[in-house]
Amino acid sequence: MKTKKIVSALFAVLMAGVLSLGTAYAQNRAKSTPESDFEVRLLDDEESVTIVKYTGKAANIVIPATIQGCPVKSISGIDSKIVESIVLPDGVEYIGKMRVYNLKSVVIPASVKYIADNAFDSCKLKNVVLPEGVKYIGESAFKYCDQLESINLPESIEYIGRWAFSGCENLKSLSIPSACHVIEKEAFGACNGLTEVKIPGNIKLFQFPGDENQSLFDYCFASYSTNIKSLAVVKQLKNCKPFKIDPNWYDNYTDRYNWNVSGNIHSQFYKSYY
Repeated sequence: MKTKKIVSALFAVLMAGVLSLGTAYAQNRAKSTPESDFEVRLLDDEESVTIVKYTGKAANIVIPATIQGCPVKSISGIDSKIVESIVLPDGVEYIGKMRVYNLKSVVIPASVKYIADNAFDSCKLKNVVLPEGVKYIGESAFKYCDQLESINLPESIEYIGRWAFSGCENLKSLSIPSACHVIEKEAFGACNGLTEVKIPGNIKLFQFPGDENQSLFDYCFASYSTNIKSLAVVKQLKNCKPFKIDPNWYDNYTDRYNWNVSGNIHSQFYKSYY
């Protein structure tokens, strides 16, 4: 009799667990925005897709990990005045240009490597968490996100494009990772709310021809970003004019990523997201 009771109890516990897992699975499935709300295009690998358009009406979207049975590897072309939040699935590696000017929050997975030009231009983002693994922040990627107060730059960042954070006037502090080799002109221009900037002493930066006489401070932050209170940093930046690096290092870097003279990346890996 006791054995039957024990078996019955174990069976009840097992069934409860199965039901609980099933409920959680159903809830997770329900969280994803319907696949039919997205238009996609097959990428060159003929296995994964890029999202090129959002046709839904929801303000909060959770992009599914797969659409039409193919993993979602790239996001671009979302043009919506009503979208306020986006959750990207694990597996996405590239975030392209979007027009989501009312976007207030975004969840970026650790799989993302590239944030392309104008990806979040003029959004209403307040706090952004970039995961370790992001290497590239393109031109004007967060330009005019004037409500942005904080963003972490992970150690994996290697390139910050021109005007990437220009006009983020509520950004309070910055810590540039030591792996960052390229910061383009006015990447942080008109960030008038900045009060603290941390730059590692061993950072290697490249300055494009014609700007050799500008200090690092004027080049990256522009002379009108005058509210930085970390005087030691400002003095260091204003006195720093070299931007000179080992030519062999630059050659190796351009060979590695196939940069063109304007600093845009054109590796096969990057191209594969179009």
